[in-house]
Amino acid sequence: MDKQKLIKEVFSDYKTESNIKEAIIESLNLIKNVNILEINIYSQSYIEIKELWFFEKFLKETKKSIETGKGQIIFDKKTASF
Repeated sequence: MDKQKLIKEVFSDYKTESNIKEAIIESLNLIKNVNILEINIYSQSYIEIKELWFFEKFLKETKKSIETGKGQIIFDKKTASF
């Protein structure tokens, strides 16, 4: 079984002090034909919508092949999609 990774480990060039950097990546999928990054994360801490917006903006600006991101966040058994 693979060790689960944190956002800050996979995207080490993403500099932030927000809770999103401590979120665990449950799954990550790049759909190349439409340039969408699907990411499902789990967090024990609340992640504000603006944190997701800043993370998606970072992905679009630094990973030029990504046009948009979509995913799901699980906060201690409560689910939110973005």
